[in-house]
Amino acid sequence: VQLGSAMALGSSIYGARARHLRQCISLTISCAKLFTFAVQITGIVFARGPAVAALILLESKGQTFAVLTKQKFQARIPIGKFILELLAGMQDDENGDFVGTVVREVEEETGIKLNLEGMVDLISLLDPATGCRTLPSPGGCDGEIGLFLYRGHVDEETIRLSKGRKQACGTMAS
Repeated sequence: VQLGSAMALGSSIYGARARHLRQCISLTISCAKLFTFAVQITGIVFARGPAVAALILLESKGQTFAVLTKQKFQARIPIGKFILELLAGMQDDENGDFVGTVVREVEEETGIKLNLEGMVDLISLLDPATGCRTLPSPGGCDGEIGLFLYRGHVDEETIRLSKGRKQACGTMAS
């Protein structure tokens, strides 16, 4: 694959670190090995960078509850509404610490303090041929996502107080 040209159409920086840079880049790529004739492909890339997401399952009295979040000030513009979603966030650790990032994001979004040891890295379970990476939208975005699972036990009162609330507080036992 040969990169013919790149032109930045626009960018914006958010957050405290330049790592949180979003860009749309127009690329012209020539790939003689994939095509029987020379062809140019022009597209737009959303340069997002690495992120994390976690499925948090809390058990109480034989029932399992999933912890989801609805971001009050982050409407999902492409779908035109607010939605319930997994806890997630951008990785801003230069060391590539996905586990630390997901634990921090869960606490920021819900107030729940998770144990690092309780996090199951679902990506590490992938076949090594995948490079143990997930790229959920590689047709337009460079964003890699680390996916984690956490199972914890809580008392019935914690579940009752947490239902329908933006934040559930407390420390979860694994």
